[in-house]
Amino acid sequence: KPGDEVIAVAPLPKIKSLVVCNQEQIIIKPKKLSWKDASTLVVTFGLAHMTLNETCSLEKGQKVLIWGIDNVPGKAYLEMAQHLGAEVITCGTTKEADLNKRSTTFGKDLKSKLNGSKFDVIINTETSPVPHSILEFTSFDCILCNVSFGKPCQVPFAMDTRVTYSTVDAADVMLRSSGELKTSTMEVLKLV
Repeated sequence: KPGDEVIAVAPLPKIKSLVVCNQEQIIIKPKKLSWKDASTLVVTFGLAHMTLNETCSLEKGQKVLIWGIDNVPGKAYLEMAQHLGAEVITCGTTKEADLNKRSTTFGKDLKSKLNGSKFDVIINTETSPVPHSILEFTSFDCILCNVSFGKPCQVPFAMDTRVTYSTVDAADVMLRSSGELKTSTMEVLKLV
């Protein structure tokens, strides 16, 4: 109704503060979300939701490594993977990371954290590659997904039969239909 604070879920090129769209493309903005936070939902969290569900076919209880928790996309993937019931280990260089990727004892620390289990999914939100040594900790049907936000991801290492490689880009989300974007955004709003 007039006066409601809303989020318009519209595909490219409609990334603006004002947009004309159909009522079906409108979602009421949760009161506890700032406009700044609400503006990130469709691209950042929508990409995380679509990647984990469609590209990675993430299932409850699977182990996920997020390589790059030090950025907004990394945090979005963490929240979405936990929401979907995954067991998540994060790597980065800040205190909020489970493991410091620059540590001289990184491999030993990761092995201890995994306690004999293996990763089913690896999400790389950085432009730098995931180190080859990570393969030691992957299941034979592991999916390694490089996430791009306009910058090309480097191929992490020579293709290895232990891992299925995939790359997703934020632009992929914005090229979806309005219906798909709204469905994904509504799922993301369950986290709020």
